[in-house]
Amino acid sequence: MSKQWPTVSKQSRGDWRVDLGKVFGKRTVFTRQTEKEAKELASFYSKERERLGKLGASLTPNEILEFVRCKESLNGRSMTDAVEFYMRSNPIMVKSHTLRETIDALIEEKIEKNRRPRTYETSLSRLNTFAKSFGRDGGDVRAFTREVVETWLKMKSFTPATERGYLRELHGLFAFAGRRGWADGNCIAAIDKPSVETQPLLILTVEEVRDILRMADNRDVAGYALQLFTGVRPAEARRLKITNWDRSKQLIYLGANVSKIRRERYVFVDHSLQHWIDHALPSMLNLDFIPPGFDKRRRDLCDHLGIKWGHDILRKTFCSYHLAKHQKPEFTAEQMGHVGGLAVMYRHYRVPVTPEEANKFWALSPDGVIKQEEVA
Repeated sequence: MSKQWPTVSKQSRGDWRVDLGKVFGKRTVFTRQTEKEAKELASFYSKERERLGKLGASLTPNEILEFVRCKESLNGRSMTDAVEFYMRSNPIMVKSHTLRETIDALIEEKIEKNRRPRTYETSLSRLNTFAKSFGRDGGDVRAFTREVVETWLKMKSFTPATERGYLRELHGLFAFAGRRGWADGNCIAAIDKPSVETQPLLILTVEEVRDILRMADNRDVAGYALQLFTGVRPAEARRLKITNWDRSKQLIYLGANVSKIRRERYVFVDHSLQHWIDHALPSMLNLDFIPPGFDKRRRDLCDHLGIKWGHDILRKTFCSYHLAKHQKPEFTAEQMGHVGGLAVMYRHYRVPVTPEEANKFWALSPDGVIKQEEVA
């Protein structure tokens, strides 16, 4: 009975070791935190060796003879070292680029093109997760195929939505490699994306909004109110300061350095928001709407209140109640900075609410909410 490859063993310190032995002439070992992760990685490389074995079985007798003669001529040195030496020495050969080099070059290009940090940081996180499965440098980016990527995706067992996110980032990576001439085509282009079931849009009820504003840390109240009563994007809220608020005109200015689409715009400050800003102003740190630690405190608060949080939930909440109050879709879309038309707003942000509920939402004020807490 043949020995299992690669070997999986538990370390004395508690993590797990996946030993591939010598790969391309170099000892290759990975560590994972759990047995499940280690076995998934071992299964991935086992299937990859099986795939390469099938390719080897397709070699003609003359190709096999040539390989054996070359190996014999190397006198114990690895074929990988010989090929790499030849490619370095022969100016006619196309220079190879590793997966790691390609990722670094792609992120550098995003930075040079003035992409926002949150954009390329998300890309880098996902691409690093992909690269870690292929060793320190990942090997020649030209060697990646559709089969390799599909095997990796099966090994990771992502949800359909997460898999689509990774395919989007990998498509960009291999398209970049193709533009640079580092890869032949885009191996991701032929991979079918999984379907994602549309989930019902989630917004906060008036009672949940009241509880959040009543129970939130004083430092965070202005940040919640800003997003609830203007519909600005979370990333935009993080770049806004109280100095962007023109009190005399009841407007908040979003410059090109703040707006997601880098187009300046104004958002109208409803009386509800004005009252909440005045209430929270003494507690605002550095005049930021979103202070450090906001996200952690938000998670803790929602756990305490039993509130289910969803993506862009404050923005969706604003959209739903604003549209129900004003019945002017163009006005709501303008406030939100939509450039994709009303269809995008209705499809991705608006949940039907009654005019009565909308009136209750826009009537929320520090006097009513805070006094309710004091009476209780």
